Order: sequence, then structure tokens, then C-alpha cells
Amino acid sequence: MHWKDVNRAAVTPGGAKDDGNAGNLAAGTYAEVVNVQPDQHQITVCRPDGVQVSYDTSRLKGVDTYKPITIQLSLGERVQFNAPLKDQRIANREQGTVEALSPEGRASIHLDNGEKVSLDLDQMRHLDHGYAVTSHIAQGLTADRVLVHVDTGIHPELVSDRFAYVSISRASQDATLYTNSLERLGDLVSRSQEKSSALETTQKINVKP
Repeated sequence: MHWKDVNRAAVTPGGAKDDGNAGNLAAGTYAEVVNVQPDQHQITVCRPDGVQVSYDTSRLKGVDTYKPITIQLSLGERVQFNAPLKDQRIANREQGTVEALSPEGRASIHLDNGEKVSLDLDQMRHLDHGYAVTSHIAQGLTADRVLVHVDTGIHPELVSDRFAYVSISRASQDATLYTNSLERLGDLVSRSQEKSSALETTQKINVKP
């Protein structure tokens, strides 16, 4: 089996990428989070040139945080991109299959849209396995078989008739649902919920920035 270690970006503190709205970091710049002060809504990052910059996260826009993690890839592996690659015309959450891995650390990936790309895995900060996605990300996707995991203990705003429809309808042949409570699940998915933004849902469930 051929495999390659690559860095995966998860949305937890550890690194930061500016998407263009943070004045002290150029768009596309990566920096390391060196201090977090939740009570003051402030993080401090160290830029590549060694300069440290502090931000008020309640006012800052355009910065993603993540934690670098090493994963292994093998031939035939399903992968997804957690950020767009404009130079390769790869969209955020684009998925594909690993077709080849070279000793030099490059991977040939056959995207689901039919395109093929060759990438330097050492430079791929936002590449992840593509076997599991949220129901939000799954919109527009189709698979022969789908496994749906539903934890009925999460906030009820996150589980509704819309969630059930999107999750189950992704399957063209078979869908299997796993949950910790069938009774509770029935009550949750029988509720109607209009489409809302992530910000609106966050405000409803009282998640602090």
C-alpha cells in the first residue's frame, strides 16, 4: 500500500490564515496563534517575519483558525479540500480520489467534477479525508450509499426536518441512519425549520464569539 503523511487543517486554535480583512496580515498569509484570551475575545498571532499581532476576535473578519494534524493517504483514498485553491480552480469542499502518489511527495487527484490535478502534499494545509461531511456541506452531493449519524443530545436547532431531508436524500441506493434515541429523533425531525444562516443559528443557540 502506498501512503503519504500530509497536514490536515482542522478548525481549532493552532494556526491562522488571513483571507484579506485583517489589516496587519496580507491576504493568504499564515501565522501561528501564540496566545488566546477568551474573556477579552483576543488572540495573538506570530507572523512569518516574527512580529506578533493581537486581534479582537469579536471585530475581526476574514481569519480562519485551524490546528495542523498529520494524516496518511493511500491510493484510492477519498479526500476533500477545506479551503479553495484558486490557482488550481478547486472550490472549498471539493472532493476527489487519490490516483497516484510519487516518492517526491506529489499526489494526483481525480476530482469529482472530472478534472485531474497534481499537488505538492507538503504545501497542502487544507486537505482532509473525504469520508464524512456535515449535512450542510453535503447539499448538492450524491453517493450510492450514505451513513447518517445523529446525536439527539445536541441543540435541537441543529436537527430538523430539513436536516433529515438533506442527509437522507444524498443517497441514490441506500441510506442507513444511526442515532442514540429513535424516540427523541422522531420528535426532532418532525419539526419544520426554515433555512437560516450560520450566524442566525449561532445566535439562537447562544454560542459566544
